Amino acid sequence: MAILTDSMERKLLDHIIGKAQYTRPTNLYMGLSTTAFTDSDSASAAYAKEPSGNAYARVQVDNKIYYDHTNEDLRNTSSMDWAEATGAWGDIEYWGIFDGSSSSDDLVMHGSFSAATTVSSGDQFRIATGDFEINFPAAIYTGNNS
Repeated sequence: MAILTDSMERKLLDHIIGKAQYTRPTNLYMGLSTTAFTDSDSASAAYAKEPSGNAYARVQVDNKIYYDHTNEDLRNTSSMDWAEATGAWGDIEYWGIFDGSSSSDDLVMHGSFSAATTVSSGDQFRIATGDFEINFPAAIYTGNNS
């Protein structure tokens, strides 16, 4: 399951009600973690959860993920490949989408993989074409009829 961060929810709501214009980031990047990201993570808190060193860097994904209107989900249209690890990254179980590649860039959305993948020295973390998918639940009306 994927979830928007508190910060992104506020930006989108402000945009919808006309309080502030939201401008889409030029590029989006995916980061990895052994620890779950949270809705309230600041840029620095999210960055601290990512692997440090060992050739780890976020991967640009805005040109690899699209919204499939037929299936109402997001999918990757090509593989997403990280550099070969020069040391252990640990058991990668979580992902985050960021509005940039640096420690000061904001977490936009986050979620978990279906299973953890251990990344050791010499391994390359890869998400094959079509293997990254975010499903959107159908809207459910729970309003008060009184």
